[in-house]
Amino acid sequence: MNHTSVLDGRLALMANCLLLCALIHLPGAAFCQASEAEPRFEVASIRLTVLSSNPGRGLHRTDAAIVSESAGRVSYSNATLRALLARAYSVQPSEVIGPEWLDSTHYDIVAKLPPGARKEQIPDMLKNLLTERFEVSAHLEAHEVRGYALLIGKNGVRLTKSKATAASTADTEQVLPISRSLSFTPDGHVEVIGATMEGLARLFAKWMDRPVTNRTELPGEFDITLNMSIQDVVALRGLPAPTGQLTASQPGPPTSAEDTAPENSGLASIFAAVRDLGLKLVPERVDTKRLVVDKASRAPTEN
Repeated sequence: MNHTSVLDGRLALMANCLLLCALIHLPGAAFCQASEAEPRFEVASIRLTVLSSNPGRGLHRTDAAIVSESAGRVSYSNATLRALLARAYSVQPSEVIGPEWLDSTHYDIVAKLPPGARKEQIPDMLKNLLTERFEVSAHLEAHEVRGYALLIGKNGVRLTKSKATAASTADTEQVLPISRSLSFTPDGHVEVIGATMEGLARLFAKWMDRPVTNRTELPGEFDITLNMSIQDVVALRGLPAPTGQLTASQPGPPTSAEDTAPENSGLASIFAAVRDLGLKLVPERVDTKRLVVDKASRAPTEN
């Protein structure tokens, strides 16, 4: 028997086996990579919000959006396209620049996540949904706005390390956008359990609708009680949007108790609450990004 022929035959058989494996496995691998790069909801339903004309019942145009996000399902009720874009692109709602109707039309969205999807993929899934169903075309651009730095006060912090950290059995890769829990107490306080300083800065940014940068360099999680009521938080939402730059003619809010209290009661309360923690909010120019909507359809494509 010719050994060379046998060897050539074996090599050909091995090549065919490798080719078969490639045909079986490579498309799946490519699909997984594409799914990771472009995550999408498995199925999504979009409808116009049915607004009530009864002052005491149902949803109204001025009501806040109701958001529910979990590992398997998301829902956004009474959400404007501005709010949805802000969530998808991780910017503040005031940093979304587009047509006026972004605030006037409200939508209800219910979507199912594909098996194995992670919560941190939700913004990208929402972004793809808005692109496909609302024909959104948008871009981020550099922008300088008025914001705040969260710093340690001159007398040091008065913070309590969180008990929830040691007791938690959550996955170490779990993303805590703000804290482990947040609630309003009957005696007019806000309890924030398991908050990092980054999370606290994001909470203040959300309430004030302005960028807040954590510059405390404090590691770990804390259990925090803020001397603020739900009315104070609602008052904060009435602050003007941060569209201007911080200049001498546009002074920032007071940074000590001796300064004149700001007209907005919510702003006064948040500065007082921060000082109680041994921290302070100092106005600063913040280089951030805003989302410019180049094109969007008011009516989404059918489900």
